[in-house]
Amino acid sequence: MATRDEIPTDLALEIGDDLEPRKFVAAVREFFALTEELAQTAISEGRSNWRVQVREGSNIVALAFAGGADTNAINATIHRVLEGTRALVDGDFSAPILTEKAIQHAKKLSDITKDKEYVVPMNIWLSREPIRFGPEIGELIRQDESASYNDFGTLEGTLRAISDQSGSLEIRIHDPLWRRAIPCRVDNDQIDQAMAAFRKRVEVGGMIHYNRLGRPTSIRMENLEILPDDGDLPTAADIRGLLALDAGEDLLG
Repeated sequence: MATRDEIPTDLALEIGDDLEPRKFVAAVREFFALTEELAQTAISEGRSNWRVQVREGSNIVALAFAGGADTNAINATIHRVLEGTRALVDGDFSAPILTEKAIQHAKKLSDITKDKEYVVPMNIWLSREPIRFGPEIGELIRQDESASYNDFGTLEGTLRAISDQSGSLEIRIHDPLWRRAIPCRVDNDQIDQAMAAFRKRVEVGGMIHYNRLGRPTSIRMENLEILPDDGDLPTAADIRGLLALDAGEDLLG
């Protein structure tokens, strides 16, 4: 495997030798998708502006930001990808950074390391430090999935819309309780209703998928209610005034 001096950027995938071209391309595709998903903040919209670097004859595919990118944004992105990758390796699938899509991309990438009767070495390099990415990650994900369940309920948060890796629109609820963006699946006839609530506080009811720890990972929307903004809610002074008014009416009555 490579040394840190051979890694051209702070974010790269190293794939072991003797992997057929079809699987090599699939591994690169899942790595790109996983990185893009982890790089998204819970409330971000849009996509990262990546550039790919590949050296001739090398089995290392590196990612870098386009020229002129903000240094703080680059450092924050690397940190998020590092946090997500470590959570995957540790089997901490309830970590707020991990969306359901990130977990599924990680499972597919992990499965590629199992090639017939041997394991294909694979490292994700972050800040030129390697993190081994092997088949055990996919197995841990399957164990976690086997203990998941569905139940009807509601989620409250801010409705957001982002573009996924293919450019398709994806709707998510940024839930402050769980500190993560939860995918919200809607039918075609519900899209207009959902988009009318874009960036507003909402309560969404429907079938919720929970992981083994009881944390929601997605919801299929059946109904949606727009909630008042914080500025529209009564203040503490308003409530005290109402209580005083009620008390006065009781005395008079």
